[in-house]
Amino acid sequence: MKRRLYILILLLTITLMTVCAQESKYPPVNQALYDKYIDAAKKGDAEAQYQVASSLDSRDVEYAFSWIRKAAEQGHPTAVLLMITATDNTKDIFAQFTNKEELVYWVHKGEQVVEEGRGTIKLMLFLANIYYTGISSLRDNKKALAMYRKIVEFPQPEDINIVAAAEAMVGLFYQTGTVVEIDEKQAFYWYNRGAQHGTKSAYAGSPQYMLGRCYYNGEGTQQDFDKAVYWLEKATSNGFKLAEPWLKKAKKKQQEGTLAKQQQKMPTEESLPVMPKKGAVLNVDENIPHSNTLDTYTYAVIIGNEQYESEAAVPFAEHDAKIFKDYVQLTLGVPENHIRFMANAGLNKIRSAVRWLKEAMEAQSGKGRIILYYAGHGIPDEGNKEAYLLPVDGIGSDVESAYPLTRLYKELSVLPAERVTIFLDACFSGAKREGDMMASARGVAIKVKESTPVGKMIVFTAAQGDETAYPFKSQKHGMFTYYLLKKLQETQGHATLGELGDYLTTEVKRQSFVENNKVQTPTILPSAGMQNTWRGLTLK
Repeated sequence: MKRRLYILILLLTITLMTVCAQESKYPPVNQALYDKYIDAAKKGDAEAQYQVASSLDSRDVEYAFSWIRKAAEQGHPTAVLLMITATDNTKDIFAQFTNKEELVYWVHKGEQVVEEGRGTIKLMLFLANIYYTGISSLRDNKKALAMYRKIVEFPQPEDINIVAAAEAMVGLFYQTGTVVEIDEKQAFYWYNRGAQHGTKSAYAGSPQYMLGRCYYNGEGTQQDFDKAVYWLEKATSNGFKLAEPWLKKAKKKQQEGTLAKQQQKMPTEESLPVMPKKGAVLNVDENIPHSNTLDTYTYAVIIGNEQYESEAAVPFAEHDAKIFKDYVQLTLGVPENHIRFMANAGLNKIRSAVRWLKEAMEAQSGKGRIILYYAGHGIPDEGNKEAYLLPVDGIGSDVESAYPLTRLYKELSVLPAERVTIFLDACFSGAKREGDMMASARGVAIKVKESTPVGKMIVFTAAQGDETAYPFKSQKHGMFTYYLLKKLQETQGHATLGELGDYLTTEVKRQSFVENNKVQTPTILPSAGMQNTWRGLTLK
């Protein structure tokens, strides 16, 4: 992130705009603009004060600056940004009228403007850069990451290249393990998003350069020198100098690979690779498809309950949830801060997650969508045959410590959501994933009543009635989750819900009998309101 270049761009803009306060020594460059706003500016209107400054002759710097300061004091975002640049850079056109000691004040003013929802992405970027590289009293990596995230979530940004630069910075946090845990896949995801968003700009060069390096080194993705050259060339064409030596190295590797292919003999018929058969077992943890679009309307709660306090563990449940989260974020394009991921969640955490969804949907004003995924134990009420999700702090024989499915459906159905899609990799018969019974069960599988979804809801469950939701041990996943992920992988998330439902029913039923000699039949339950439309919908 070259902040000096950013400041230079601002300076070029500023020299075209000028400012005012006591008396102008020169006629305004834009007399009509000056006349339109001067009365309102004198009465204290912040936008008018900024517009008056913009109308002035470039020689009227002091007069212009006085109006900029007045507008900034009232929280005008562009004026605040100009005050920050003036106090942060001694070569700024306005630096002579301020001092370095004011920087902290104006940064805090900028924070206030952003928190009030009045910030621009240019202001946010400058604040984020100051948090990341600024003076010691302002340096704060947590604040920097939070501000970069605000930029990438900004609706209708005025400059998509600034968004691209912020996405590159989020990727850098993941790559370096700054504030967050090192995660090469997440870094690759953010670099890829930034590279796709950026146009012709030095800002765009940053994620393109980082993405090219990922392909060169095989970090977060498969090594691919052709793609490395492609993205490094784009970064270089955008004036990103750091990409030049990497481009030379990538081209050399590309040429070596081309030569090696030319020297290889054509394979004999016997040596031709065997194509995987339809339905072949694939590793769904690798080669997760990446979406180039961002879904800012979907919110997801993903729960993997594996380690129980009073019941047997659920093999692979945490891993199921983690990889499903990767698909939701990387393949479906749901932003990370739209995802509430919980491993080994107690009852209060589950309740809290549902409340979070309520707040999210209210903020989306009817346009939001929900994905809820749960892997873990389910239990039956032996008296009324109702089904419950079992939190890790729950007791299998005490339904009061569990979360009723009917309550979950009811609470989600009343939210102002466009659609609610639920995936439950659990059975509610009292059985464990391995097929034997939970310690709290009576030893006989109970066939629970089918909880009926309501509202705009589609529920995918791993098994019917008194069946068991088995693991797929060789793949280290639940059987249901494995095929859910596989379909998302094969279709890059574009499968319709009807196609997904048919696929899960067929493949899980078949593979469960092969692996366990017992049938497991996934069930799809659309609410009455979705009966006629759900099959044609997609998650993406």
